Amino acid sequence: MREIHHKSFTEWAASQSDQDFKNIEHRGQLKREDIKNQCGFGRSILGSNPDIKRDLAKLEKDLRARGVLPKKVKDNVNTNKKASSNPNSEEYDQSASNTKALIRRNQQLEAENLQLKADNARLKRALEPYREVAEVLAETGINLR
Repeated sequence: MREIHHKSFTEWAASQSDQDFKNIEHRGQLKREDIKNQCGFGRSILGSNPDIKRDLAKLEKDLRARGVLPKKVKDNVNTNKKASSNPNSEEYDQSASNTKALIRRNQQLEAENLQLKADNARLKRALEPYREVAEVLAETGINLR
């Protein structure tokens, strides 16, 4: 059974693109929940199967080297940031995540802007037939409110 799960994981990892990996990144790691769902096994398999555990760590290391996942941050100097309760916890450079979120937000705003421009143009075309009526009324001295 262990080999079946390992084969499933390696096939899944080989079938993913860099963009697929970016889509399931969370706090500098691949989301374990998404991995287990896509591979079709339980979350405990990720932690209990040493082959999968080793290959997942290697995969994340390779993705960091390629710039798909954010790099680990070495915090050798005490900063004003609050200290982690776990001294063994690792921090990851969130600038890549923040950039990804900003790009996504920018794309949403650009799409919304295009939609609003199209709506504005459509409404202006709909008002065009009434422009002549408004001009005639203005010439006769009738002021519309």
